[in-house]
Amino acid sequence: IVKRRVPVPLIEYEQRTLKFTLSKSRKKEDFGIILGCKFYIKEITNRKLAEKDPGLREGDTVLRINGQSVEGITIEEATKWLSKSREKLSLVVQRDVRRDGSR
Repeated sequence: IVKRRVPVPLIEYEQRTLKFTLSKSRKKEDFGIILGCKFYIKEITNRKLAEKDPGLREGDTVLRINGQSVEGITIEEATKWLSKSREKLSLVVQRDVRRDGSR
């Protein structure tokens, strides 16, 4: 079996913190936003596996699990997808990158 890594183009960006204040014009009005949350690698507990592929880091944002987008799923569903993976787990992640290319 020949295994090759396919490089995913790295988009470099800076993370910025912005502050907004929204004001309602009427009391019964809502603010017109829906909050979501993202999945990220909180902790790598199996260092042996992490050493085999040292590219995965704590703090990486998970975009796909085994080819499936995690957008709109619950933490329970994401955990189930991870536990269903028997021998292989494919992850697509996003990482905050400084302009110089380092993390």
